[in-house]
Amino acid sequence: MLVKERICPECKEPIIGRSDKKFCGDVCRTAYHNNIANQRDSSMRAINKVLQKNRLILLETEVNRNGNAQTDIYFLQELGFDFSYYTHCRPDRAGQVIVYCYEVGYIRNGEDQVQIVRKDSR
Repeated sequence: MLVKERICPECKEPIIGRSDKKFCGDVCRTAYHNNIANQRDSSMRAINKVLQKNRLILLETEVNRNGNAQTDIYFLQELGFDFSYYTHCRPDRAGQVIVYCYEVGYIRNGEDQVQIVRKDSR
């Protein structure tokens, strides 16, 4: 009877042991599944990094403006703000759309102005 040699998918070494064993050991099994998770989640991490940067820019701009949360969109873009990434949108009481990056957001006032707002803690 000819037995096919099984190879570990992570390190490419021969597998010794049970016939249903898929990896040569725990280290290779863990490394293999971590690599798959990293590949699967890399785009999500990249998007989250942009969202976190947007949030930080809004927060720092609000603080640096000493309570005047009105600013120019070009100023935000120069800081690296990406208007195409946000977590959610909601209308305010006046019917204007607030675009949020987590708990801090902005309302477009005219062509090139935004007002930075923080979400009400409820």
